[in-house]
Amino acid sequence: MIDILLMALRLYTYLIIVRAILSWFPPTSNDLLRSVTGVVYALTEPYLGLFRRILPSLGARGVGFDLSPIIGLIVIFVIESVLSGAR
Repeated sequence: MIDILLMALRLYTYLIIVRAILSWFPPTSNDLLRSVTGVVYALTEPYLGLFRRILPSLGARGVGFDLSPIIGLIVIFVIESVLSGAR
């Protein structure tokens, strides 16, 4: 059971990393890429939104640096460490 949780956390880690990379690029007119981006955002936003509500925005005039993926990954790594120790 712990192995399944660890695998799910690892998959979610990859989704967060993909989301962070996708955020560097402007929206595209490619339907497939837009669909993939929508799915990645839909899967990660509930989790990252928790941290975004707590953390202050860095930057000015709406051009900020979003720390929520970094904090979200740190929390996942801590959970993975605790679960790995429970094996």
